[in-house]
Amino acid sequence: MFSINISSVNPDSLFKCLTSIKESINHYNIEIIINNAIESKEISGIVNEFGFTEIRKKTNILRSRILMAEKSQGETIVILDDTRIVNRDFIMSLEKFDHEIGFIKEEQIGTGIYAQLARLHDDIIANNTSLDPVKKRYVLPRVYRRDLLYHSIDSIESNLSPKVIDEMKALDLEILYLEASKTSRDFGWVQGGILYHDVGDIYTEIKKMYKYGKSTKRLKNTPYAAIGDAGGRMRSLDEIKTHPSVLLYLAVRAFPFFLGYLV
Repeated sequence: MFSINISSVNPDSLFKCLTSIKESINHYNIEIIINNAIESKEISGIVNEFGFTEIRKKTNILRSRILMAEKSQGETIVILDDTRIVNRDFIMSLEKFDHEIGFIKEEQIGTGIYAQLARLHDDIIANNTSLDPVKKRYVLPRVYRRDLLYHSIDSIESNLSPKVIDEMKALDLEILYLEASKTSRDFGWVQGGILYHDVGDIYTEIKKMYKYGKSTKRLKNTPYAAIGDAGGRMRSLDEIKTHPSVLLYLAVRAFPFFLGYLV
């Protein structure tokens, strides 16, 4: 059985996400668990409408991931956000997956200028993708065997205080992967699965990168400090020097990141 975990803070995005998942389901040997991370009545209504399982707990993202994993019964756990839409072959592709750690292809969608820059940026770095959990983290896994994920969570809870875990607003996927990669290097791509990411507008991205900055600062003096190194998230200038417009995209991300880190 598969367990799909979705942390949700946006009702409209969640509805699109769950609709795409429902269209992909071709059997009932699957559970969908949503953490209503803002305790919204509207999100609760959407989850009930689809008949999926709800956790109603106001949390930041890392704690949300842990809560959902602990409730999951599936042998394989898929970690999603409400901003992701899956393709119709998504569930079928998971059935064929036979590794302990799984990466899923992502494509940026959206109509604004910022979404166009995001797609251009991803196209430029597509041929220089790394699966290293610290360096060049251009892609992060979202699929784990349950036992491996549980072991990783146990290690995280040993290395970080409950207060720090509760304060982490980002870098959750990075922390989980770093711990999992210490135990297993059995990873691969979920062939045929695609996640479509609704990029949103510049204001949404600014808020997100501010959270990354705050979370990076919170990881200082912890075993996960290397994850937050700015260099780990920077793209080589060799990759973007022929596309100066991408510098605007990077600037939009960099300024709020450093602001969050400094404040």
